[in-house]
Amino acid sequence: DWSSDVCSSDLFPSHDTGTMQFVYHHYYIDIPITAHYQFRLNDKYNLQTGLGICNSFNTDVYQTSYFTNEAGVETRQKSTDKDRYNYQSYLLSGVISARVERAINERLSASVEVKGQYASSTTIKSNNIGEHLWTAGLGFGVWYKM
Repeated sequence: DWSSDVCSSDLFPSHDTGTMQFVYHHYYIDIPITAHYQFRLNDKYNLQTGLGICNSFNTDVYQTSYFTNEAGVETRQKSTDKDRYNYQSYLLSGVISARVERAINERLSASVEVKGQYASSTTIKSNNIGEHLWTAGLGFGVWYKM
């Protein structure tokens, strides 16, 4: 079993007393293709909605393990997960967004955008593991029209 391999290593000799934390890092280069539709609310405000897909290419995957013993001493180990699992090199995701833009003057405007993304394909090539990545975010922008 995967967790016993990590816990029984020489790095974590006293895993019976203390806490363990595993942090997984997935790095991708994203190429989004989205269609946006803009609604003019009034002279100063616009609402823009977006819907599309994102093509994600895997560049790196690794895991950081943290063990803290009863005395509060922390031990850290970084290991690559690419050696352990057969990760997909390409993911396809659905993307949705909504943005409100306010005109400050004729050339300058500010915006707030909410965006979500969910991978339709699993990250690992396996019948036993069905892991899907997702992300949600809030962005702020300032636009200058030339």
